[in-house]
Amino acid sequence: MKPCSSCGAWMPDEAMFCIYCGSSLTVKTSAQELYRCYYHPDRFAAYRCSICGKMICKSCKYQYTDRDVCRVCYIKEVIPTMVMDKVRWTVKETEE
Repeated sequence: MKPCSSCGAWMPDEAMFCIYCGSSLTVKTSAQELYRCYYHPDRFAAYRCSICGKMICKSCKYQYTDRDVCRVCYIKEVIPTMVMDKVRWTVKETEE
């Protein structure tokens, strides 16, 4: 975690912009200014999906076990895992 130099809010290390005030959390370079959300090209991408690696904005970010994931990976990867964990737990309870 790192603090925003403008408002003092704590942000994840991988964040490039403060989600509260929008200030840049890194030294600006031309490459960093070009980061755009994969799903919303008109928005800055402050996060990277930990599954597919796509740059995503705040509204596209889902949190799962301290990992930032995009909506598509959340639906394709995370939800099936959560459902299977629930099924395993239910089966285990009925066997006891």
